[in-house]
Amino acid sequence: MTTFLLVCIIVLCFSFGDIALTRGMKQAGEVSSLRLAVLDEVGGRAIRSPFVLLGGALQIVAFITYLVALSRRDLSYVFPLTAASDIVTTLAARYVLHERVTPTRWAGVLIVSICIVLISASWPCHSAPTRADLLHSPSGEKGLSLPQMEFATHRRRTAAS
Repeated sequence: MTTFLLVCIIVLCFSFGDIALTRGMKQAGEVSSLRLAVLDEVGGRAIRSPFVLLGGALQIVAFITYLVALSRRDLSYVFPLTAASDIVTTLAARYVLHERVTPTRWAGVLIVSICIVLISASWPCHSAPTRADLLHSPSGEKGLSLPQMEFATHRRRTAAS
């Protein structure tokens, strides 16, 4: 799977998970206080809501996909791209939940969009070697330590130039 596909799954699952959770909690009722009786009453209704269960499941899928993406790419690259969920969630809140989105919020969505374009322009990013890289280097050397791997990579680059 490519990083782009992983980020798309993360964004869609987080966004629509939030939409489902919101719809389920609106149906379950407002948590008017943190008293145990109120939490028990509203929580009981929420946990039986298909929307809350769907939202929770989508959040779990997003989190697992996020872990996969982090195992393949740098945090400094993946995390900012997941901010696209802010854009998708705001759009879905407006058009699915029919929430009022103020011009200030739309301006924030625009700023986030610009930032995502800047981050994605840095692709391809060069991640640190993974465990698999260290165990099986391209030149066939096996079981190298990180410093040995870096030295071997540097040696190959300088020999090629």
